[in-house]
Amino acid sequence: MAQDHRTTLSDVANAAQVSVATVSKVVNGKTDISSDTREKVEQAIEQLGYFHSKQSNHPSEFIDMAFHHLDSSWTIDLLRGATEALKPSHARIVVSQANSTEELCGEWLEEVAARRPLGVIVVFRNLR
Repeated sequence: MAQDHRTTLSDVANAAQVSVATVSKVVNGKTDISSDTREKVEQAIEQLGYFHSKQSNHPSEFIDMAFHHLDSSWTIDLLRGATEALKPSHARIVVSQANSTEELCGEWLEEVAARRPLGVIVVFRNLR
């Protein structure tokens, strides 16, 4: 299959008609997937030519935080609190801004999955 772009987990999920999380579980060898679902995903992977680079099985030392707005003192306070809470673990925060929930799907989700963060915090509410 000729491609204009690198095949992503989202592409595989769409082809197999499953969630990105399900594709990720199959790619990472998790066993809590039915054999029928695993087979659908593996067929989509083969058909699309998805390549999974074998990254470390250990998460990075980052927490991803995505905000709807970054322009309030509340947001800064939340970031300060999260940073302070992470000091003992030496983990760091990666910050993203999304204008809509749709922006958090697709490419952003792929980037987060590739970083293998310790966790993800998504803040959709801006309290002023």
